[in-house]
Amino acid sequence: MGLDMRVYLKKYGGSDGEWFRCPIDFEMVKRRFHTLIVYSYESEAPFSLQTCYMVDEINEIFRRAVRVNEEVLEIADQLIAYGLFQNLDDFLNNWDSLNIYPDVTDFESLGQLALVDKYNEIDPETDFKVIGQDYYTRSEGIFTRLGWVERMGINVSSR
Repeated sequence: MGLDMRVYLKKYGGSDGEWFRCPIDFEMVKRRFHTLIVYSYESEAPFSLQTCYMVDEINEIFRRAVRVNEEVLEIADQLIAYGLFQNLDDFLNNWDSLNIYPDVTDFESLGQLALVDKYNEIDPETDFKVIGQDYYTRSEGIFTRLGWVERMGINVSSR
């Protein structure tokens, strides 16, 4: 299934509007409002869309968003709020810098992930939960419904 995104457009200074499915057809907007000077008022999308986007900006966001994995797109707001991305534009430009570990859902499994590449043999008494908590405070990642998600090449401020 493709990205389903709708936007409620209003004529600038007007009180009534209409829902349009993306990508938005400029001719339909022009027929409805008799102008292309309209802006977004509300949206139905898997991510937050600011109000006051022009039609061409909405279409550009949609064009870029359809390239993003749908599950990742659904957690975009969470990743932005956490600081892995500065805003929607940063997310749409750099979403492919994410590493997603679906089996890493808690500190213990995060601790195991943190040690996997570093050591051939691990002491059976290793407290993976403590290692995972430490790794969490120093990493560029977050637990999501998709598992542990890290963005490579950034530095998130300490928690």
